[in-house]
Amino acid sequence: TGGPLDASKIAMLLVAKKRIEKEQFDIGRDGPTFISDVLRPFLKTAPAEYFDSIPLITGIPTTAGTGSEGGKSAVITLEKGKAVIGHPSLMPRYVALLPQLTENLPPHLTAATGMDALFHNIEAFLVPYELGLADGLNPDEVEACDNYAKKGALLVIFNLPKAMERPSDLKARLNLQIGALCGAKAFRKADLGAIHATAHALGSKYHLHHGTAIARMSVPVIRYNESKINDEQKTKFELLRSMFSDAGFAGDTLSAAVHNFLKPLGLPFGLDGLEITEADIEELSDLATSDGCQTNVVRLGRDDYNSIFR
Repeated sequence: TGGPLDASKIAMLLVAKKRIEKEQFDIGRDGPTFISDVLRPFLKTAPAEYFDSIPLITGIPTTAGTGSEGGKSAVITLEKGKAVIGHPSLMPRYVALLPQLTENLPPHLTAATGMDALFHNIEAFLVPYELGLADGLNPDEVEACDNYAKKGALLVIFNLPKAMERPSDLKARLNLQIGALCGAKAFRKADLGAIHATAHALGSKYHLHHGTAIARMSVPVIRYNESKINDEQKTKFELLRSMFSDAGFAGDTLSAAVHNFLKPLGLPFGLDGLEITEADIEELSDLATSDGCQTNVVRLGRDDYNSIFR
């Protein structure tokens, strides 16, 4: 559901642009240039009438994953990599969460979209405090984002297994949708981290479902982060580990607990089943390094991403 919601946001942006400028424009096939040279500059200097010209956006998700219905960003898949466009005008004015729309999702999509919601919350929670401030938030707003993240993570951890076991459990499915919406609110605190950066790289190169790519990269990235974090950051990792443990997915470390949570969902791990060459590893490392999600719990560079993919 994230793709159609995000595409609709961009479509509404283009409608507003056309209403104001009254001129023809050609998106053409050069998406990156159009985004960098036309859309982003337009949003930075958008005239006051732009806000009156953009059509009403209402978000009604049909999965519980991206949280696009509660966010001001749109993610666009390009020929190589993905582009993110963010602006307050892209925030849907109204949102309706209808779990009935998710009831007939195939199990693998319920699981995969749940992974996206879960790691929106977890990665937002792990964004360093100072990066939230640097993104323009005040201390109270950073705390609010962390509270959304903790609530959203708990909702997904406790309700995704229920929805997988009994697809008609509408209470569990509504809780998953609320968890996804919490994730969208949570990552207003800067951006996301290396799980999303590596998943974006993997998904764009191999055309994988985003949630599946998230599942693949979650354990390797968390395990790598665990080898780099300081004592203060370890406290947050321990809090997250305890959430999984309380839900019956114990592990000595957060990465072990996440692994135990993922196993019953039937999602792939790491690079299993993908035919990847040495050149592919290098390309994936480049894509992850240039991705927009660089507010990881510890700062990573290209060598770090290369190690994670290996």
